[in-house]
Amino acid sequence: VSHEAQAVRRLIATAAQCDLPTLICGETGVGKEIVARSIHVQSERRQASLVAVNMAALPETLADAELFGVTKGAYTGAEMRDGYFQKADGGSLYLDEMGEAPLSIQPKLLRALQEGEIQVVGGRTQQVDARIIAATDARLTNHEAFKRPLLNRLAGMTINVPSLSDRREDLGLLLLAHEAKPDGLGKSVPLGWELAKSSPKIAAA
Repeated sequence: VSHEAQAVRRLIATAAQCDLPTLICGETGVGKEIVARSIHVQSERRQASLVAVNMAALPETLADAELFGVTKGAYTGAEMRDGYFQKADGGSLYLDEMGEAPLSIQPKLLRALQEGEIQVVGGRTQQVDARIIAATDARLTNHEAFKRPLLNRLAGMTINVPSLSDRREDLGLLLLAHEAKPDGLGKSVPLGWELAKSSPKIAAA
């Protein structure tokens, strides 16, 4: 119900109506992936897949293959397989922890954003049509290990998700959302339930 949450919903609706790369910024735990999924399900790509990738979990030596796919025989024992870009073709690709993207992969991500073209490991370039939604809890403008051209391209639209401390009037409703859970917060903060039922703003005070 907060003005901040309503502003985020309006930005989600705007992002869903276009195909621009979108960068979602906010602290850990504010719901950046929820925002990404909301953009996807409201967009014209909702019938296709939303593929989520944690960039921090991609080893630099495997990042190329995981993102762009591999052709058979590209290296010893390599079998042909699609990468995340191919799996998201026609849909959306959610790149979480974007600030952790290896430097070596960033120029290739930039080309994919600019040209819709990826370099398959051991094979030819390939056209893909994946809408990129990235997320980060880092300040990428001050991040020495992040290329500015890639940041500029990612931020076709930027959505800043505020932390709960900046929208306290939402606390009461969030408490109510847990009421139905048998092991939820209701057992430990019964007073919170009563306050939330009477007024979300009082519960947040």
